[in-house]
Amino acid sequence: MTLGLLALLAAVFGAAFASFLEVLADRLPKGEWPSGRSHCPQCGRLLSFLDLLPVLGWVLRRGRCASCSARIPVRHVIGELSLALSFFVAVITIPVADGIFLGASEGWEIAFRLLMLSALFVVIVADLRFYIIPDLISLGLVGLLGLAHILGAFFEMPYEHVLPVAGNALWGMLFGIGFLGTFSVISRGTWMGWGDVKLAAGLGLAFGFPAIVITLGLSFMLGAVIALLMVGLKLRTMKDMLPFGPFIALAAIPFLFGLDLMLYKALGIADFIKLGM
Repeated sequence: MTLGLLALLAAVFGAAFASFLEVLADRLPKGEWPSGRSHCPQCGRLLSFLDLLPVLGWVLRRGRCASCSARIPVRHVIGELSLALSFFVAVITIPVADGIFLGASEGWEIAFRLLMLSALFVVIVADLRFYIIPDLISLGLVGLLGLAHILGAFFEMPYEHVLPVAGNALWGMLFGIGFLGTFSVISRGTWMGWGDVKLAAGLGLAFGFPAIVITLGLSFMLGAVIALLMVGLKLRTMKDMLPFGPFIALAAIPFLFGLDLMLYKALGIADFIKLGM
């Protein structure tokens, strides 16, 4: 299959899969498991096939429930379009040997990117809505990636080229826990929640050291800029809470898309960093 065709299929899948991930992000923070068919939260009507069509369903229903005319939040469409675009970019930017066709090596890298994007999507939505990063996502990443590294240490695994070496990943995880954990302990959870610490641990295993250092540094800078803008626009005050998980997730995107070297050069630190540790 060609890269372009696979990227288009990935975009369609991303738009459809976003609905399920939004259900996860909505129910996991409440301690609920996403079971049963989706329904209108106002009147309880079960959603039809037309309602479940990504983007198109919202447009055809004019953003309202067909039964009670309650407004369907536009954030659902934004989520579907965002994940569709993310999946498309994740696939189309994969380096391919002959420039067109995919092999097993590229397949593993695509799987890793889509898995991480799905997890980060849930983190962003859940933290923005409930100020909670579900343990199923953060600790799930730690467990899954930790297992992958353990297997890679004893056996030759086909995905080894996607992940950093085990020692590098371990240092990344420990830095993520130690750095954000210090903020959480000192502030007793008011500056930084333990959900952010667990997420940093998972990203440390995913990208290793020093990528996790740059990721967390960028997340602080991005968070500061957004917070100042919101205060300046009087959308929030200095006393309002701002979820930090979305900034960590967004700061991880360059490393997920293989832009780490470009980022290091832009920051002027490429000469001080050993790539491939």
